[in-house]
Amino acid sequence: MKYRSLKHWKYELLVEEFVEVSLHLLEPIITSYIILGKTLTPNGCKLTVNARYAWDGPSGPTFDTPTNMRASLFHDALCQLMAEDLLDRMYRKYADELLRTHMLEDQLKDADGLLVIYGANGSILYQAKKKKGLKRAIYLRWGRFRANG
Repeated sequence: MKYRSLKHWKYELLVEEFVEVSLHLLEPIITSYIILGKTLTPNGCKLTVNARYAWDGPSGPTFDTPTNMRASLFHDALCQLMAEDLLDRMYRKYADELLRTHMLEDQLKDADGLLVIYGANGSILYQAKKKKGLKRAIYLRWGRFRANG
């Protein structure tokens, strides 16, 4: 992910980023910098954030580290759509869970363990590659964190 620091906003996205989200909308939401629901996927739709989008990065208690930038980008984009009354506020909890999922995924990608993230319907959304000498497994089901080992 490429971004740069700004004065008013903390960061500006330099290249388009997207993620699949488990949202099913009646109509797509399209703004100058955020596109939600224009492209459908088997589990929902695609959230695209265009280059030049500015956001304030992670908020406390989290620090502005590279492993938290993707999570904060997509969370802030969804929250902006809610703040502008383009997306129903009932999706706030989903946005928060997506933030947690991305933070765990990005922070544990290179960890010595197996990370499995389950969706609301029980399907596996993400599974890190199992490494030799696995010491622990981490399972996340919509914000509930459990480590084995």
